[in-house]
Amino acid sequence: MLHSKTYELTNHLGNVLTVITDRKIPVDINADNIIDYYLADVVNATDYSAFGAPLVGRTFSSSSYRYG
Repeated sequence: MLHSKTYELTNHLGNVLTVITDRKIPVDINADNIIDYYLADVVNATDYSAFGAPLVGRTFSSSSYRYG
């Protein structure tokens, strides 16, 4: 199972800037087999200019996210 739920993070205008899943990615920074923190599983992210156009080179979309 890749993920079961996705969450859309929006700005004050209602534009979807980032989509994350409910999956947590564990990070062990010192290799002691104790998880130090978790990262969010980002499946889609877009930055917009002041006039609403997506910025070139500031867009990410995972192949597993079909709505992007």
